[in-house]
Amino acid sequence: MTSYVGRNAILYTTDPGSNTYKCAPPPGVLPTIDFGAGGANAEPYKADITSYDYDAPISEAGDLTSKYFAIRSTLKKFADSYKLSFSGATHSTPMDFPKKAYGSVKLSAVVSIFNAPEIYDDEPLSEKIPQSFETLEVYSGYVLYEAYMPKKIPDFATLSILKVRDRATVYLDEEPRAIFSRSSGLNSLSLLQKDRGKKLSILVENQGYVNYDPHMQGDLKGVVFVNGRNMGRYWPSVGPQVTLYIPGCYLKAHPGINKLVILEEEKVPEVLEMRFRDRHKLNSTLIY
Repeated sequence: MTSYVGRNAILYTTDPGSNTYKCAPPPGVLPTIDFGAGGANAEPYKADITSYDYDAPISEAGDLTSKYFAIRSTLKKFADSYKLSFSGATHSTPMDFPKKAYGSVKLSAVVSIFNAPEIYDDEPLSEKIPQSFETLEVYSGYVLYEAYMPKKIPDFATLSILKVRDRATVYLDEEPRAIFSRSSGLNSLSLLQKDRGKKLSILVENQGYVNYDPHMQGDLKGVVFVNGRNMGRYWPSVGPQVTLYIPGCYLKAHPGINKLVILEEEKVPEVLEMRFRDRHKLNSTLIY
């Protein structure tokens, strides 16, 4: 196996047969919450989703999938040839971890990103030329760029970002006007005479990982935070993922108060509600 795969694959143990194991993520392993990091330089660009449950041996919750049992069965077939030992396995079938369905949570629209300076990690910088994420040492998430339009603009003027990486929402005087996207190829906006002198704001998102299916424009898109921790992106109209996994260790037990914050990029939905369920939902199908 090592001659073909080398160090490009990791097999996790599910049997606590040694007291040398510690409860912590292995160094360098990509997370399934937050934004993570990733190479996004392949063309044509196709963004990845937050969850890895669609083809993983072990789910985000630590449950075993059919792929896990297929791997285990294959390893057992070659146990003698490669001197693999299964004697330390403490369970023939490790148990799935329990999930909780806490029901619906009512939300309320609070503030615009333009009126909430506390959501930004750093103080604003003033530069003549827009700086890249790398120069700003921002390796995931969002950067908001702002400037004022010239007092004079010619007829048929166009605002273009030829190489947006990876998605940009364009605002004029804090009103959304266009979405530039690396995956869709949209990268220009026609300007009008009435746009003279307006404040130009461009919210750029680094979408990170490369996948195999293109993302399209959706009507609801954003990020979920629970008790200050980033749980990942949601984009239900694009899919295939319509739920996010929340580790139980990030929730506060009663009488503690849990805080749910949603950054919605497209529009405020009519129904301000989110539901905590005990099943994951990918491709409109309940799994686990």
